[in-house]
Amino acid sequence: MLKKDMILKMVEDQVKLDNICWERANLITPPVRNVKLALYVELGELANELNDWKYWKQNKRLNIEKIRGELADCIHFALSNLYLKKNRDWAAIKDLLDSMCGALTHIDYSVFSVLDLLEYCYLSMGVDKYERVLKWLFAIGFLTGMSFDDVVDCYYEKYEINLERQAKNY
Repeated sequence: MLKKDMILKMVEDQVKLDNICWERANLITPPVRNVKLALYVELGELANELNDWKYWKQNKRLNIEKIRGELADCIHFALSNLYLKKNRDWAAIKDLLDSMCGALTHIDYSVFSVLDLLEYCYLSMGVDKYERVLKWLFAIGFLTGMSFDDVVDCYYEKYEINLERQAKNY
């Protein structure tokens, strides 16, 4: 499966999960502002785990499992925001994913720091460019030693947990 097809499937699956959550919360319209705030919060939690920016800390060992979990949470909300921002226009989403996947393969991420990438996520959110947020989240995964497939896998691991939580009235 091509990268853009894998990410499109992630968007489709995220929409299914979101619909379950919104239906259980008796929401008539998606909570757009809440979803955006959730991404800000999750980016902060990811930043806390990516502690190389903490100049005051001597021990900066990374807990890859915690990073994977927080990265997956960020990806969940980035996908939701992308879908909501594009007003559920699948053609527009596919176009954005095409350009995003092209950028994923043509950028040398080794020239960036984790702090750079986190900042780019926040800046991209400020102008509602969630495909860019998604690209930078994948790049954070790459900088922490993950492959494209590893990032997709961490998303789906958390996706299954979230489906199970919804089934158990989380």
